[in-house]
Amino acid sequence: MKLEVTHKILTMEPDLAKSAAHVLRFLDRTTLVHYDAVRVVATESCSGADPRFWPSLEQGLADNRQTLERLTVELRAAGTKEFGDLLAMPQGFQSKIFHTMAHLLDGFFGIDSQFYSLLEDSHWLGERR
Repeated sequence: MKLEVTHKILTMEPDLAKSAAHVLRFLDRTTLVHYDAVRVVATESCSGADPRFWPSLEQGLADNRQTLERLTVELRAAGTKEFGDLLAMPQGFQSKIFHTMAHLLDGFFGIDSQFYSLLEDSHWLGERR
């Protein structure tokens, strides 16, 4: 089975080569995901001075929110509707959905990460950014 995943990853390096090296080093060192191959797509990469930067960043954040919304719908459909339901949540499909949601909220990088900021180890941007 061939599975391709795309991530937008924010770095604060002076050029594409150093940014790519930072991202590849991060992916090589993380224990949370392992890929057979990683490719940095230069045509999809941009600096903060590029007019595509802010729309791309905003789309990445929106994609993360959309992933959380989709997972919330799946969790509700599986029967978890309130926080109290977590106490009776069975291990398996429902807990995996909840686990993935927690990773998106707490900053652990994963296969579902659409946008990730290496500056903040987060799927979001802090107030000062």
